[in-house]
Amino acid sequence: MSLAQIISGNVDFGTVTATSGSTTAVSNSSVTANSLIILTYKSGTTATPGAFVSAVTPGTGFSITAGTGDSAIYNYMIIN
Repeated sequence: MSLAQIISGNVDFGTVTATSGSTTAVSNSSVTANSLIILTYKSGTTATPGAFVSAVTPGTGFSITAGTGDSAIYNYMIIN
């Protein structure tokens, strides 16, 4: 991905807080079936394994699933 693609709006960013032992929905209409969603730890209490992207719904968003004890804040980046 080039810097020009990032600047032209092909990338979206945000944060999501994990919910211990469950799934959390992230609303973002820019998600497509071909989106690459990258989730990285930002702060807080995490678990092993950390949260991961567990579902993608084009035009609506995605979900993350967190392990028991994981209440961390994660950054996400959506690349289209």
